[in-house]
Amino acid sequence: MSTKEILQASREIHKQTLGPALVIVFFYKFLVGLSRSLLSMLSGAVSGESLSGVGEWLKELTATEEVDRGQVLAGLDQHIPKLLLAWAVSIALGWLVYSLFDALVKEGYFRWFSRNRELRVSEGFRPTPSRRLLFSFFKRENYAVTVKACFYKNLRLWLWAMPFYLLSLGVAYMNWRVVKQNLWLKHLLDSNPQEADIYYQTEWLDFGFWGFLLVTLFFLSIALYVSKRLSYSQADWFLADNPHLGGQRALELSEKLMQGKKKVRLLLAFAYLPWFLLPMALAMVPALMTLNAILLPLLYLFVDSRYHQAQAEFYANVRDEAVEKGLISMEELGYHRLPDSL
Repeated sequence: MSTKEILQASREIHKQTLGPALVIVFFYKFLVGLSRSLLSMLSGAVSGESLSGVGEWLKELTATEEVDRGQVLAGLDQHIPKLLLAWAVSIALGWLVYSLFDALVKEGYFRWFSRNRELRVSEGFRPTPSRRLLFSFFKRENYAVTVKACFYKNLRLWLWAMPFYLLSLGVAYMNWRVVKQNLWLKHLLDSNPQEADIYYQTEWLDFGFWGFLLVTLFFLSIALYVSKRLSYSQADWFLADNPHLGGQRALELSEKLMQGKKKVRLLLAFAYLPWFLLPMALAMVPALMTLNAILLPLLYLFVDSRYHQAQAEFYANVRDEAVEKGLISMEELGYHRLPDSL
């Protein structure tokens, strides 16, 4: 199917099930928001000790009218390791909470929209899936296999994102060195111009070529990650249908079936980009501030529900192709074949 056909089909389903879809998005966002809030509190409690002196240092710098560049440099050398440690702790805790809770709620969220696509109007009534599907992966028989499958899938994605993360650290380090040596040069110019001239001639690092190379590789790593993420984009949906498939098989199915479909999937995402930008644009209009308090949350729920219904429609086409090619059966995905007499 083309992007236009997917959008048309998903809009019709969304129109018929708008109320339940808004409710399921609200519950999902509430649960994820609650998880992130608890994660922030936990990260603050764990890394608070390592950041104890950073706040005082920043407060001292902003309180004085004339900044001592030597003090800034000393503070950078002292507090950068603390900031890196706090960042590492936050990443580790975030990975843990996501693997044990957020990923499972996300799979339930995807399952709801996938099942919502399959239900049809019967005797004038359009049924919708139960909200309990959000928690279906927390059942004893599903929890461990889902955590394992999602962990494997996310680990594979993380490994493909590793060049991006390493190059991001490289760019950040380069910027830090530029700031540091500029501060030190100005400090020397204020105190000892002759020593500043010696420093510039002997120790000054020019990041022109290496900076250009690093930034080029940085953008190439983004392109690589986006391509791989599109290849693996249907793994979550396969796992939402049946987590017992395992992370490796879900990724293999997704990668094989997404060949030649990345453009359609990307266009599908771009089709909803203006809708996601609209709440941000409305939030910047002061005259609508009171109205936005009600309008923006509803608009966001509407856009998110329609977007995920479109993703479910795309997945249904990918899944049907997999069944057609004999790569998987509907029974393996948790569906039951109706008797021929029906």
